Amino acid sequence: KNIFGNYGFSEWWLGGTADGNKPIMSLAAGGSTSAGAAQDGILTLYSTTSAWANNTYSPTNNTAKVKLDAGGDSYFTGGDVGIGTTSPGTSLHVSDAAEVTLSVDSSHATGAQISLDSTGTGGDEWRIVSGADNAGIGGGAFGLYNVDTTSYRWMVTSAGNVGIGTTSPSAPLTITADTDGGDTVRIEGVDANGNLSTPDLTLIRTNGSPGANTFLGHLHFKGMNNASGT
Repeated sequence: KNIFGNYGFSEWWLGGTADGNKPIMSLAAGGSTSAGAAQDGILTLYSTTSAWANNTYSPTNNTAKVKLDAGGDSYFTGGDVGIGTTSPGTSLHVSDAAEVTLSVDSSHATGAQISLDSTGTGGDEWRIVSGADNAGIGGGAFGLYNVDTTSYRWMVTSAGNVGIGTTSPSAPLTITADTDGGDTVRIEGVDANGNLSTPDLTLIRTNGSPGANTFLGHLHFKGMNNASGT
């Protein structure tokens, strides 16, 4: 091992000896250099192709692959990361036998969010949202939010009501859409055997013992006479 130090600013380099002294790790102080001010440790691991002479501070042709900064951004670009596995198959691979494998907590006023951003042509950014009181879907709700269109496309309240196109579903399933004459709900059956009985919409009553001529379900067609829905 070859260790060289710049004592003036507490910066240390570790060099490998495969074919000369190649810097593979550094430990430096970040933050303010003023007396009494806070400083932060920075650990960096490198991929290096050029050697340097003993006791000579000349790290060149090195690429930082791992950086851990106690006072700033940290990153890992050396390959896939595995947690609970030694053979990660994706950029981040988490494996365990627990009931909950990954936790995401946030005290933000709108709740906890996970962003899925497609940066390819035509892609959008979607967020999975567990809502707090200031979220558009309200506290305790769960939804899918499209950042590019600034709208919730699907959500479910804490009571279990599902809304599509609305953030205030008043029934177990509420669908709101401005289809401009098109279909709001479409049920389409695909049967390779040519069975003409599909598609089906079935209403089933599972409790009680209905008597003769008892209605088991209803389809209501209602017209609203103003925009407020009354």
